[in-house]
Parts: sequence; structure tokens; C-alpha cells
Amino acid sequence: MPDFEKALKSRLGRLRLAPQVGEEVFAELSDHLEDAYKFHLAAGIDSEDAEMRVLREIPAGRELARKIQRAKRGDEQMNNRTRQFWLPALVTSLIGTGLLAFMVEALRLTPRVLPVSSESSMTIYLPWLLALPFLGFLGASMSRRAGGAIPTRILAAIFLSLIYFALPWLFVPVAMLVDHNTPRMTQVGWFFLNWAILPGLALLVGALPAALVARKSLEPSHTAIRQ
Repeated sequence: MPDFEKALKSRLGRLRLAPQVGEEVFAELSDHLEDAYKFHLAAGIDSEDAEMRVLREIPAGRELARKIQRAKRGDEQMNNRTRQFWLPALVTSLIGTGLLAFMVEALRLTPRVLPVSSESSMTIYLPWLLALPFLGFLGASMSRRAGGAIPTRILAAIFLSLIYFALPWLFVPVAMLVDHNTPRMTQVGWFFLNWAILPGLALLVGALPAALVARKSLEPSHTAIRQ
């Protein structure tokens, strides 16, 4: 395995980074280059050519300096919000929606239809509900690893149910304008129970074990460039 960290320090050594920051930057970039090198080898590229391709991926010194300065000005906080909430929320929501579509379209899953009144019924996809705790655990775990607080972990894990909770507030006004027909509140209530509350509880069951695990204390890292 080529010594990519040595190559990085040779090319980017002129960046006068704080010692702790420099080590973190070089270690992270070195891991990235090693992964890229292994990818090229797996694709059938010989080791010498793979090394040359990877070395061309080393960013220019000025570009790296600008990235560090942007992080210093506050981009890091936005990235943390993305990693701690939006990424796990979107991942679990996409997987949950895709899983339901796969069960219905590919597996031809037949739902359990429970009549609750003369005008309303509940359509329950039981295998999907049973899979949601695992998605909740995944979402909370991703948020926890990114340093998210307990409320953030839980919200990221149950985000799919929040989407379903918001849908009636979007479609009911449209139905009133187009069809001049106001849905009964009981129908809306059963929809909430069927698609927001029950899935939300299933996600929460899986999320709590991961969300309540104490996060390991991390030393604050300050990104700075020596003047």
C-alpha cells in the first residue's frame, strides 16, 4: 500500500495548520485516498496506474485552505445539522417508502383492511409495520454517531411518520378547492392513526434503544490556520 499520508504532507505541507488540525486533515484525506486506491485495484487497474490516479485526487493547497476557512466561519455547523438530522431522516424515509412500494408492487402484499365505521377503514401493512422498528434504530444510530442530541436522534428516526402526518394538511385544502368536498374529521383522524401514529410508534420503539445511549464525550476540535 503506497504511503499516501507522506505524499499528502509533501504536497500540502506548506499549509500552516495547527498540529491537531493538520493530523486530522491528513489522516482523513489519507483514508479517502486508500479507499480510492483499493477501488481502482478492484476495477482491474494495475497498482502503478491506480496510485497515479489517486495522487491526482489530492486537492490543491489553496482549495483546502479555503475549505478550512469556510468551516471556521460556520459551515461546520451546517454540516453537523445535515449529518445529525437531515441525512438519517432522509435515509430512513426513503428506505421506508421504498420498502412499502416493494412489498405492494413486487411482493403483491395484501393489506389487512379493518372497517372502523360505515365510511372509514384502516389499511394495515403488517410486515411493513414490523420492519419499521429496525428503520427507527438505523435513523437514531446514524444521528447518534454524528453527535446528535437525543431529541434530534428521535426526530430523525420518526421523520417518515411526520411526513405522513403533514400530508392531510396539504391535500385536504386542495380537495376542498377542487371538489368542493370537505373530508370528515373522522376520516382524517383514521388516516392519522393508520399512517402517522402507528408507524411513528413502530419507529419510536426501534429508535429509543439507540437514541438513549449516552454519546461518548469527544474533545472539541478547533479548525484553525496559523497566521
